[in-house]
Amino acid sequence: MPTIDITMRKGCSDQAIENCLLQIPKAAEDILENTKKRMLRVSVFEAEPEMNFENGEAVENKINPSVVFTIGPGRSTEAKQKFAAKITEILSENLGCKKEEVRIYILSSEGNHFAIGGRPKVFQKLPEEKKEEK
Repeated sequence: MPTIDITMRKGCSDQAIENCLLQIPKAAEDILENTKKRMLRVSVFEAEPEMNFENGEAVENKINPSVVFTIGPGRSTEAKQKFAAKITEILSENLGCKKEEVRIYILSSEGNHFAIGGRPKVFQKLPEEKKEEK
């Protein structure tokens, strides 16, 4: 069963959270192969304000939404990426954050993925970066 765990700053409105909880399973059914909205479990965790840090310094109300999406086989990489983009859009609209502030980790038996702002992020050096280091 696919699961989504969302961590967000404490104090978001109940209506915003409820909107996310309604829209994300619908998006899963629309985008992911072999997935019905009743199959998806979404959990929300609120982070305490004292745990807000940026560049090692404490800041107020700066916790960005982080999503851990765990899914089994049977869904294409393209569908997972499209779903990550849709989750980013839903969280941005409902929580009032910038899309580039949303982090999504997709944990899959077929390979893990990471997205920032709804776009895949790859942490490897491009060929031209490797040449410049020599």
